[in-house]
Amino acid sequence: MAQVAAFQVVLQQIGFTADAIASLTANGITTTDDLINLSEKDIEQIMKIIRTGPPAVAVSYLAQKRLKTFSFWVTRRRWLDKPIQAHLFTNQVLEAYTVMMT
Repeated sequence: MAQVAAFQVVLQQIGFTADAIASLTANGITTTDDLINLSEKDIEQIMKIIRTGPPAVAVSYLAQKRLKTFSFWVTRRRWLDKPIQAHLFTNQVLEAYTVMMT
């Protein structure tokens, strides 16, 4: 339960609304483990499902981009056998991994 709450806090910090977080949860994205090996295309498909509903939920482009970075971070840390707790994904990590991805 703590993992779910920590994950939701990070989602909120990267720009997801409560409705968007609920839609992610309804689509099976509840913890960092659910982000492992999601491709950009997978995330785009999930966002399409959320945006078209029902109910249709707005998700900003920046939140989507940050979710892609979050997923990349989770997958990379899993490969490196490092912890992937959501609270470790800070703003500094977000910035560093955004640069790394480009």
